Amino acid sequence: MVVYALGRYAYAYSAETGRWDVAELPEGARAAPLVGSDGITIQGSGHLYTFSASTGKWDHVDLGAILDAAGTEKK
Repeated sequence: MVVYALGRYAYAYSAETGRWDVAELPEGARAAPLVGSDGITIQGSGHLYTFSASTGKWDHVDLGAILDAAGTEKK
């Protein structure tokens, strides 16, 4: 894998799949990727981005939206 961070964008390449993908972080955020043996992670400002070597794609979770949704549930 290769990752290149430029401002609020993170470009990653998976040699396993032969594909590139780009993650666009929220306005004002800066990409600071952490590279592991099977993926890349970027976290901050309530967001979590993970790049998988096996799929060659970024996944995104907005933790703030999840917490907001959980707080609005009726009990």
